[in-house]
Amino acid sequence: MDEEKKKSIYRKISSFNKNIDDLLKEDENHLYQSWYMDLVKQFPEGYYEQLSEENQKVYDSLNDFYKEINQSYEMQCLYHDIKRDTGYFADLINFRTLLHPFFVEPSINNERLRAQSGFFLFEPYDGTSCSLENIHDDIDNKVSLYNGHNEPIRLVIPGEKKQQILNELNQSLEINQATLFPDKENVASYIKNNF
Repeated sequence: MDEEKKKSIYRKISSFNKNIDDLLKEDENHLYQSWYMDLVKQFPEGYYEQLSEENQKVYDSLNDFYKEINQSYEMQCLYHDIKRDTGYFADLINFRTLLHPFFVEPSINNERLRAQSGFFLFEPYDGTSCSLENIHDDIDNKVSLYNGHNEPIRLVIPGEKKQQILNELNQSLEINQATLFPDKENVASYIKNNF
């Protein structure tokens, strides 16, 4: 997907979220979460009928906003790309969650990704609407681990311990340059440097 399409998707999702924020200003009843749970069929039939008339109007507006974004050209392009990479994918995304970072498990379609068995951090910023400080704070708030005093946990590995840790990973778990980067060049480099 090209950068222009990505920016267009980001703007569309930002606009959707602003509309939802305006609609729900003080959502004390957590109507959005309930509406989305109903959308993905996690509520029994008849949920809508149990809502007050006022909440039914809000629910209908949520449906309208969602249909508008979900059926847009930009989102259809996004769904197309997701389906190309993953196979089946229902056209259901909680757009409220896409403006904040989260971890993504990649499809394991190449040796290097399979060997590293890691995750990627999805950073949904378009580079124009957020300062670096705001982006850093957002990532810290969404994906940092905190201790019992609500302070972020930081792991600092002293530089002089690096080689010792690499040796232990290699000896104990067979994690090394050749297993993490299984292409010919890295395997050859590992053999040359270690044997």
